[in-house]
Amino acid sequence: MDAVFAVAGFDPADDIRGGKYGTPAGATKILRRRGLADVEAALASLFPPIAPLMAQRGDVGVVERDGVLSCGFICDRGFAVKDERGLSFLPQTEIKSAFKVG
Repeated sequence: MDAVFAVAGFDPADDIRGGKYGTPAGATKILRRRGLADVEAALASLFPPIAPLMAQRGDVGVVERDGVLSCGFICDRGFAVKDERGLSFLPQTEIKSAFKVG
């Protein structure tokens, strides 16, 4: 959501920052309390969908790896997503769904 803040000037995760969750299960619990099934539904509740290959720098999206959804953003190096190794850059063709931020 730092990328969303940089592009759009608001932080959709402002109320859950600072230790509100520490695990993927904790994040899922917060989403479900808000009536959202997963991170893809959370992004869809905030931004209009676009075709993944039409996404531009600053737009956000979701990839699915090993059955797990992860949120990321388009940057000059591809699709940036955090994983257990840190920040990874994937080709845009791996994006499952994308959303227009700006």
